[in-house]
Amino acid sequence: MKTAILLSLALALPMFTSCSQATDAAAAAGDAASAVADKAGDMAEGFKMPDISNMGMDAIKEKAGSMVGTLTESLGGIKDLASAEKFKNMAGPMIEGLGKMKEKLGTALPGMDSLKGALANFKPDGKIAEMLGPILEKLKGLMG
Repeated sequence: MKTAILLSLALALPMFTSCSQATDAAAAAGDAASAVADKAGDMAEGFKMPDISNMGMDAIKEKAGSMVGTLTESLGGIKDLASAEKFKNMAGPMIEGLGKMKEKLGTALPGMDSLKGALANFKPDGKIAEMLGPILEKLKGLMG
C-alpha cells in the first residue's frame, strides 16, 4: 500500500511542477501587459508631435513607423479601464500627428498592416469599448 501511495505521488509531482510553471507564466504575461500599459502612459505624458515641416520624407516615415508600432503594442496592453484611459490619452495626439504625416507623405503609413491586425483582434466590451470607441474609429480612419 505504501508503495502504491509513493508511486502515485511520484507520478503526480510533475503535474504540480507544471501548474507552478503555468502560474508563473500567467504572472509574467500579466506583468508584461502592465509594462506595455505603463509605457503607453509614459508616452502620453512625454509625447510631443515632431515638427515635420523640417523633416525629410525618410525621417517622417521612420517616425511614423515608430509611432504606429507604439500604438500597436499599446493596444495589446489594454486589459482594464486604467490601461484603456492611458491608451486613450496617448493615442489622441499620436493619431493627430500621424494624420499630418500621412498627408505630407501622400501614402499609407509604415506599419499600418500590423495595426490593422491588432485592431481586428481587439474586442473590447462594456466601458472599455465605450471609452475607446471614438479613438478606435480615428485609428481606422488612418488606414483609409
